Amino acid sequence: MKFRVIGHRRDNAARVTLEFEAQSKAEAERNAIKQGIEVVRVEVAQGDGGTYAVGQARPEGAVQRSSGGGGIGKLLVLLLVLIAAGAAVYYFWPQIAPLIGR
Repeated sequence: MKFRVIGHRRDNAARVTLEFEAQSKAEAERNAIKQGIEVVRVEVAQGDGGTYAVGQARPEGAVQRSSGGGGIGKLLVLLLVLIAAGAAVYYFWPQIAPLIGR
């Protein structure tokens, strides 16, 4: 299988894209590291010139996967924080009111 490795050179930080014929993503990544490349991304190169991402490699070598959006989750967290803040103001209003002059 052909892999496209994207990264940068350690000595001058120039961006580099290399293609390797390898059995796995890890083998392609090791080959790039042997050539002095700091790996940023590894993709599977398809025959028609297109690629698709396999994963994001961190400098430690761990793979970072995309969480995929999360818009509803963020909205829910915001709603819970606003409810908690409103409850705190309601609970402490007798102590807050004299401080602001009401």
